[in-house]
Amino acid sequence: MGQAKQRGSRDERIAQAAKNALKTDGETLPRATMITNLVEQKEIAEFDSEITNKFDMPVSSMEDIRAERMQVGIRNSKGEIYRAIGITGLGEFLSLVQHLADIGLVDELAAATKARGGYDAIFSA
Repeated sequence: MGQAKQRGSRDERIAQAAKNALKTDGETLPRATMITNLVEQKEIAEFDSEITNKFDMPVSSMEDIRAERMQVGIRNSKGEIYRAIGITGLGEFLSLVQHLADIGLVDELAAATKARGGYDAIFSA
């Protein structure tokens, strides 16, 4: 599992978090702790619904995914990363990783000491 990346100073991270907060009728709500993006023109894996049915992950841009503290890639049967997930908190990251292992996926970066290709974990069947 790769190490979490710190991006910017504490003040910059606080400003970014405030910018990313959702606003509804004057009320500020915390932003989602997991966001996702389907990579264009990549085949969706047959097990994808087992991921999306378990976790509430709003769709976001790859730029937003990359701005998150941790990133997870999911490979399809062709070995291509078709889904990227950005995660804010360690608890959510561990919950996702455990669920992916529970449905039979394997983290190819489990023994890695650092992220690869911008991902802290990459899962495949």
